[in-house]
Amino acid sequence: MSDPISILDVIKRGGYEASLITTFNATLPFYEEIVLRKLVAAGCRHNVVLMDQSQCAISWASEATRPRHAGHAYTLLPIAAPGAFHPKICILVGQKKAAVLIGSHNLTLSGFGYNREISNWIEIGSTKDGDGAAILAAAWRMARQWIEMQRGKSAEPLLDAALALGEFVNPFIVNAVPAGNVFALAHSPSGTSLIDQLAERVTSNVQRIGVIGAFFDTELALIAELKKRWPMAEIVVGIDPESVQMPGSPSPGVARYVDARHLWTDNKNYLHAKAIYFEAGQDSAFVSGSANPSRPAWISQASNGNVEAVLLRIGQSAIDTATEVGICGLFDLDSVGEEVLKNVKTRTAIERASNEVDPVPLLIGIANHESGNLDITLRADLMSFDHVVLLGADMEEISEVYSPVSSDGVLRLSVKDELTLVRACSLYSGTSLVARVMVHHPSVISARAQSTRQYQIRSALNGLGSTEGDISKVIASVQRVIFSDDTHREVTAAMRSHREKESKQADEIVPDTLAISVSDLPKEKKKIRLLKSGDLAYLLDVLLRRIREGLELSTSETDSSGRTEEERVGQEDEDVENPPVSMLPATSLDDSKIAQAVASRAKSLTNAMLAQLKHAKKDTERRSSVVFQLIAVLALVRELRYLDKSPRWKKTGCLLVAEGDRRRLFDESLIHLLGGDMRLFDSIELASDGGTEEGVQLRVLLLWLAWDLGDELTDHIDRLGERKELEPKLRTNAAFLKLMPPISCDMNARADLKQSIDHTVKPTPEAAERANIWLKRHLRFGVEWQDGYVESGNLCVGGYCIVPGKMPEPRVIYEISGGTICFWDFDRVRRFERCRVSAVEPNVVN
Repeated sequence: MSDPISILDVIKRGGYEASLITTFNATLPFYEEIVLRKLVAAGCRHNVVLMDQSQCAISWASEATRPRHAGHAYTLLPIAAPGAFHPKICILVGQKKAAVLIGSHNLTLSGFGYNREISNWIEIGSTKDGDGAAILAAAWRMARQWIEMQRGKSAEPLLDAALALGEFVNPFIVNAVPAGNVFALAHSPSGTSLIDQLAERVTSNVQRIGVIGAFFDTELALIAELKKRWPMAEIVVGIDPESVQMPGSPSPGVARYVDARHLWTDNKNYLHAKAIYFEAGQDSAFVSGSANPSRPAWISQASNGNVEAVLLRIGQSAIDTATEVGICGLFDLDSVGEEVLKNVKTRTAIERASNEVDPVPLLIGIANHESGNLDITLRADLMSFDHVVLLGADMEEISEVYSPVSSDGVLRLSVKDELTLVRACSLYSGTSLVARVMVHHPSVISARAQSTRQYQIRSALNGLGSTEGDISKVIASVQRVIFSDDTHREVTAAMRSHREKESKQADEIVPDTLAISVSDLPKEKKKIRLLKSGDLAYLLDVLLRRIREGLELSTSETDSSGRTEEERVGQEDEDVENPPVSMLPATSLDDSKIAQAVASRAKSLTNAMLAQLKHAKKDTERRSSVVFQLIAVLALVRELRYLDKSPRWKKTGCLLVAEGDRRRLFDESLIHLLGGDMRLFDSIELASDGGTEEGVQLRVLLLWLAWDLGDELTDHIDRLGERKELEPKLRTNAAFLKLMPPISCDMNARADLKQSIDHTVKPTPEAAERANIWLKRHLRFGVEWQDGYVESGNLCVGGYCIVPGKMPEPRVIYEISGGTICFWDFDRVRRFERCRVSAVEPNVVN
């Protein structure tokens, strides 16, 4: 064979931030102690393993093979398939490079170091590497499909953790086009068979076919199929008579069987490689990967077909690879005797009988650290158990729960303080073990899965609480994330994924009945979170949810050994843990100069945001991403206003965000979000019938900014007042009419708005009371309008109107002039004949 590829050496090169490895079986302690350690030491923080479900259950059955850190240090997702989940791919992705390995190696010590394996190593040097990007795109498409196979079978947080790899992959594949002579092919029971995919791309003029493999089916179905499709070709099958699994007897005249050990006399290890070479001159083809020469691997069967992955090379690349691997030498070897094949068949039968295992089922538990609950999804046939044993990282017993009660197929345990220690559970009926449970900790996985840039985000935001750092640098750092090209790609990918999911559900979901439970009627539709991962998603999460927690984190730039994050790359420590958060470096500027610099940066941020909003009105592709950008900008402004109230910055006499900039941000954002025929707000709100989390967040932040600017409803409009005084009041009323009703009936949104106001109100009892009165008054206004409107017959300036058939949403009357009614439509004044306009008022139910 060619020079060995060490996957561990590929990893050790560094530059990767995320990995995904698929395998049939695995020595999970080997992965955790060797592979994962090297991945983390090289800077790879988001790590996922997909493994055959039955083999995963077998791993948990033995003390020597069960994992210790699954669900805590990395994501382990068992995959169920009718036959076997058998692909062996490895995806490594960083900011500037990526790599894909497609081969025959399982995630075991033997697979990574001792067996005779064939693996294809493709490097992607940048996002402009077209051929490499095509293979990466195909590999990720396969992996994503396998993950989605578990939808409805595994817990959503587990699937989300695995799918989060897409945020690392997407920048490389966004413009990928199919490669010309190299193809990554996948086999699944419900899809096109591998043999059919191969036949589409391999010429009919094949002179010779060379096959090597470790496992065959009883009928030797693939060998017969090759002869059927390429009848003129000579077929030679290379085996290792001492280790091959071949339960059937070859049919005469179909193929010759040879001892492949003669090809690699210097390597006497177990032959686990799988490859087929089609010799056809310049049209030759070479295919290798996970697929053994067997029916379940190559020929579709819905009942017991495997999931497989192979790489096909056509033309000169195939010839060069076959020569380098040495498979061409098969044609020169003598056939083995019938006695050898009989011995192989006998040994295979004995080994298969001794290897039959009926493992205890493996279930998935999801740890919710906020509630302290552990939710275990049960199987329909696993409802009989009377106590649960909670286990730690070394499978030591932590505690027991007796007489647990399940509901709707979910067993919920209240673990609270012990939850962070729980790695697994065992379910018992008396003294009999019923099932094992792998516990997944989404919050821990999410924290570990941050990219280098996300660590930089956290580090920069931590500077908001610094007593020495120049926080103007924080704004510059955050601004780079908000307006980067990656941000647009993240949002585009998230919206595309959501639309595909919605379309698929619409096509597939057919209700069993039109009847609904009365108890379901009051339930509010769950709001969809569109952007779940990526740098912008992380920034939003920190700004909106965890920034004040983040300010309390460790501020050390080094680890316990005194090393920086860069110095830790390549080092393999005993404990695998995240790099700590760092602070901004100290600055020599005084606070007044810093405040002025921050205000200047804030003005620049505002200008950039408004420019993006204007650009998005013309560029339809950016209409979604600009809304997410605006949420981030508003959230950052809110945090700066929080700092404005602190004694340190109050002493400077300079606001960190000038009122004029906040006013422009509010007024012009409303114009672009709510005005015109193509309202930017709709770009995310129309993504879900139940609304989106981001839509709620944007409304809350805009309402907070209105409060921060001192805006409030005007109940009585003086029509004789000055025009310049009247217009702002009417526009403010129009803004509250649009923003407040959806918030007033959403308890979580109301709480968020109150928290934002409480967070930034002046620290005096009088200010707190005024804020409370403002909030109650405007929420009451929203409640009045949430049930719609009725016609009132009273058209007046400052009142409300609709234009039936044209403008069904209420608008604020701006002016009444003769036979014309004018109302404010955020970006302009609209005029209609009085006869077409109807006055309305809220449909208040007493």
